[in-house]
Amino acid sequence: MGILSMANSGPKTNGSQFFFTLKPCKHLDNKHSVFGEIGEGIGVLDKITQIEVDKEDRPQKEVKIIDTIVLINPYRDMIKVIVDKENSEKNKVKKEKEFEKRKDER
Repeated sequence: MGILSMANSGPKTNGSQFFFTLKPCKHLDNKHSVFGEIGEGIGVLDKITQIEVDKEDRPQKEVKIIDTIVLINPYRDMIKVIVDKENSEKNKVKKEKEFEKRKDER
């Protein structure tokens, strides 16, 4: 199984670049945001690892990922939690405004 991580060049620099690993890389632990596991297509990724790289570990040939599929969305369960929290906050603000309006009317 492969691991998918966000590339960065230091604290708070995560961007739109990412990398995958197909084996443990202890030297990368706690340095990059891991956001996925690669469950299918390992054969394709294995072929990518066969491409020669330069001294900075960048591929000598251009590699493009044309399509991906999310097999399991770990955030699905969180959507309801986030929506409920947003609705709760909106209701709180609405009640506070109604309270202030009634207070001003007195």
